[in-house]
Amino acid sequence: GHAEATCRDCHAEWTPRSLEVLRAGAGPERARGCLACHESPHDETFVERVAARVEQPRAQSCRTCHEAEHETFDDEDVEVSDELHACSGFQLIPPHEEVSCDACHAPEADGFAARYPGRSPWACVDCHDDPHGGQFGDGPFARVGCIACHAATRFEPHTFDVTKHERTAMPLTGAHVETACEECHRAPSSGGPRVFRGTGFRCESCHADAHRGFFGDFAAELAEMETGDCARCHGTGSFDVPDELFDHGRWTDFPLRGAHAQAQCAACHRASGEPDANGRTFGFVGEVLDTYERGVGCDGCHVDPHQGGFDDGLRPAEVDGREDCARCHDETSFRALPYGFHHGRWTGFQLGLAHGKLACSECHPPLRPADEHGRTWSAALGAQCADCHADPHAGQFRVDGVADCGRCHDNNLQTFTENVFLHNRDSRFLLNEAHEALECSACHYPVSVGDREVIRYRPLGRECVDCHGDQADVMLRRQREMSRRRR
Repeated sequence: GHAEATCRDCHAEWTPRSLEVLRAGAGPERARGCLACHESPHDETFVERVAARVEQPRAQSCRTCHEAEHETFDDEDVEVSDELHACSGFQLIPPHEEVSCDACHAPEADGFAARYPGRSPWACVDCHDDPHGGQFGDGPFARVGCIACHAATRFEPHTFDVTKHERTAMPLTGAHVETACEECHRAPSSGGPRVFRGTGFRCESCHADAHRGFFGDFAAELAEMETGDCARCHGTGSFDVPDELFDHGRWTDFPLRGAHAQAQCAACHRASGEPDANGRTFGFVGEVLDTYERGVGCDGCHVDPHQGGFDDGLRPAEVDGREDCARCHDETSFRALPYGFHHGRWTGFQLGLAHGKLACSECHPPLRPADEHGRTWSAALGAQCADCHADPHAGQFRVDGVADCGRCHDNNLQTFTENVFLHNRDSRFLLNEAHEALECSACHYPVSVGDREVIRYRPLGRECVDCHGDQADVMLRRQREMSRRRR
């Protein structure tokens, strides 16, 4: 290869090895290596590694692969052993040990640099198509390339395990550990590579809202959760709600107190036999309780056993800041009345001395079972005396068919034998001095009405002759005749 070179090709003027310098007996030692005249296309690291392996000076190491006498360095007969190839940084080990040189170093490539680009052992995409569409061009695994997730000898199955996943934005815990990769990393329906980089790691990226937007009112607060809305109440192990994470009052506007705190979740959230489209079996309140409406009071879940009797506009809508059923009841039991019950205020019927001593069940007998409205106490028969008490006067004091007991008897008295009747005020017969001294029975005598005996109060004559003189007996007979006619 040097036969056609001129002296000046190697001994140019004004160089340390010029003919003039050498003739004078000066200059460097005469032996020179290839690199003294030829520029090496090889990477410097490769040259140094080869020299070290063959234990030759760096300038002489070219002869390890290239014959000293040759016409061109571009010699197809140059053979490189596996050991020397390893000096390039790319070992010929499985699966590359049987690959021909031309498969990686295409002869048709233009120039040395194009044919021998100096590939790194992890730059698989230099020779192989990238099935991931360049998704891993950067990130925590970019430096080592494909072998970060795949074995060097095969692409399938991959070697990307839970430990490696911890270096991503979403470490795998709980149920995610057992989830198949393709469940989260799906191929686009429009085609293209399966999505790995850029896959959302918030819960809502993969999971539909099983609550049908119920927690939309808390969107701003939930957005603060790094891993997603669901993580405020759920762990990754299961969507079953851990008690220590879920604050029922905070997230539903319905604190659990009293009897509600003791109830099982299924009492309001009855489980369904089959999961819905979102895999949910936990029931919705509105599907169990037809009356439920969010933000409504007790009757949002409970049927009103009073049938609106306390919401007619005549009763107070609020008592000490309490509304709805809470005006009288707390959440411990509907049978309890922790704030007391003002019978007159709520029913319009004041409990006098006699009524105030009665047990509630005297007028409101318990119902077992409850009626169709859920009521467990009977309604009172009425607010009129005659609704509960027999009329001892056989209708003598009825006005338009109603006996007005209150004209003579006071609800605040102990018994019916006590009365507030004043003869000169409440009757049309004024008692003079003589009559006032008489016993009532002198004028008001017993008569028979049907199968019972009652005291006659009305009608009675008001004229003197009706009780005195010759006409007295006639009057008495007339009154008795009238009594028989009434019967």
